[in-house]
Amino acid sequence: MTSPLLEAVALACERDWRMLFENLEL
Repeated sequence: MTSPLLEAVALACERDWRMLFENLEL
């Protein structure tokens, strides 16, 4: 049972973390 809000937040966090790691790798 995952609420749409939590799912949206999880997707946003995953995107932010991916961007952060990409910036660190540069």
